[in-house]
Amino acid sequence: MLLAMEASGTDLLRWAQLSMPKPRGSYGGSKRDITREGDGDGPLIDESIVFTGNFTVDKFELADMAHIAGAAVRKRVTQETTMVVVGELPAGVVGADGKSSNLRYAEQLAAKGAPILLVTEDDFRELVRGPGGL
Repeated sequence: MLLAMEASGTDLLRWAQLSMPKPRGSYGGSKRDITREGDGDGPLIDESIVFTGNFTVDKFELADMAHIAGAAVRKRVTQETTMVVVGELPAGVVGADGKSSNLRYAEQLAAKGAPILLVTEDDFRELVRGPGGL
């Protein structure tokens, strides 16, 4: 391990990260619980967020960011959902329309007047960095 670290110029933490299986979000049938309660402080206070799709980082890291920024994180879109963060939705995993069931339901609720914001991962990161953010 020491030789590999020296040859690659990386540290032990990076090797540990590389050796971890890559999460595939809800599509991979992950047993990890993504739900979080908002911590009551930050730019996303009172938000209820659902992540759908694949992201540039582990979805659970994004859930932790949302929690620290004051938001609750849920597995599924409900009438209480205020934001859906949409990642890459791989063909063959989602419906013929290219949308996940969470995204379809969020769009249905929004069409009926529910105040649901649909954002990309980049948009989410900007919101987290907002006034008083991370």
